[in-house]
Amino acid sequence: MVASGALLAAGAMVVGGVLLVTGAVLIAPALAVGALGLVGFSAIGPVAGSIAAAIQSVIYGGAVGAGSLFALCQSAAMGGIVVGSLAEIAAGVAELVTGAASLLGGVLVGLRVYGGKNDDNNTAALAPNNRPTL
Repeated sequence: MVASGALLAAGAMVVGGVLLVTGAVLIAPALAVGALGLVGFSAIGPVAGSIAAAIQSVIYGGAVGAGSLFALCQSAAMGGIVVGSLAEIAAGVAELVTGAASLLGGVLVGLRVYGGKNDDNNTAALAPNNRPTL
């Protein structure tokens, strides 16, 4: 029981981790464009009165150098990042939720298998009161 339960727990945690990573990769571009929009980068340039406009004015003085961080952010906001379709973003969110559930399930199975204690093969180091010996 312990070996099969441990294998199930480990498998669920690996699958959960993979789903979390792929889900994050699918939604990252949309989150990046959304974050850029929040600070004032838009498809037609920095929004007047925004944080992006203030940065452009104060730091760059209107002369933004090619390849600068500001230029890269503006390029991404103007379509330089390919954002997936709504279906792809929904799939990414579904993968995040499924991955989190799988990871949590694996942890819970692991706790159930081991009961929060050491397994039978590792009890030699425990004193009679179930505390590690020094």
